[in-house]
Amino acid sequence: MGFIICNMRKFKSADIKGLQIHNQREKESHTNPDIDRNRAHLNYDLLHDQRVDYKALINEHIEKNVETKRAIRKDAVRCCSFMISASPEFFEKLSPEREKEFFKSNLAFLQERYGKENVMYASVHKDEKTPHMHVGLVPITKEKKLSAKQIFNKVEMKQLQEAIGKHNEKFGLLRGEPSDKKYLEMNKFKREALKEEIKELEQQKLDHEKAAAQISGRLDDLKKTAFEAQAVDQIEVKEKGGLLTAKTVQMSKEDFAQVQSLAKAGEVFRKENKKLEKELTDERSKTRELSKK
Repeated sequence: MGFIICNMRKFKSADIKGLQIHNQREKESHTNPDIDRNRAHLNYDLLHDQRVDYKALINEHIEKNVETKRAIRKDAVRCCSFMISASPEFFEKLSPEREKEFFKSNLAFLQERYGKENVMYASVHKDEKTPHMHVGLVPITKEKKLSAKQIFNKVEMKQLQEAIGKHNEKFGLLRGEPSDKKYLEMNKFKREALKEEIKELEQQKLDHEKAAAQISGRLDDLKKTAFEAQAVDQIEVKEKGGLLTAKTVQMSKEDFAQVQSLAKAGEVFRKENKKLEKELTDERSKTRELSKK
């Protein structure tokens, strides 16, 4: 006989985008070794037929349903995400229809307990070792306050484990422990790996920003050199010839050498300027891409 697993994590505004990317598989993950991309098409959301913007969805719900005279704190918990699953052996004998019924039943349980209107998504993952569901809840109290702390205190978390255990007896499952150690350890690994990935991306972004600054400096130097090259207009020349002979100009040997040098440098300047402008565009493009990541 298997065990029901129910864990909950709290997410602030800054974390919601990452939650969305993970749940909706919007990017290839380098931090989760359990994901099998060949099975990603089997994933689904019980509330949405297509990808949604978690942050917009949650913020809109808060704006419409939370009543407060003060601005909501930036570090306030905006989403409580439940992970619903069971022991691996439980899923081995389930048909796809019965498996979906299991997830639908537990979604209905959470909706009834915390308010159907407060549930934002119910993402089922079948591309990892054990099927599981992530259910996102905006923690709004009966008094229309945003407060995860008030709703999910120690008493409620204990009662939740008892209630969801009883709810899943019809599936032949026993109540699990308040937290699954293996799940928590894997989450810790994922978080640490993600931190390393973010650190690496930030360093890459910094490198590209430095490269762009250096290229901008070289372009400025090139423009300065080109400006100084305009001094050719100040070279003293004397015209010779007239009506019967072709006009010529006369200048000093040093000035003539300068004109020759500037003529040769002109083409080099143009090529170098074009090359640097392309490099600058490329570096800025890379920086923008890394900022998105």
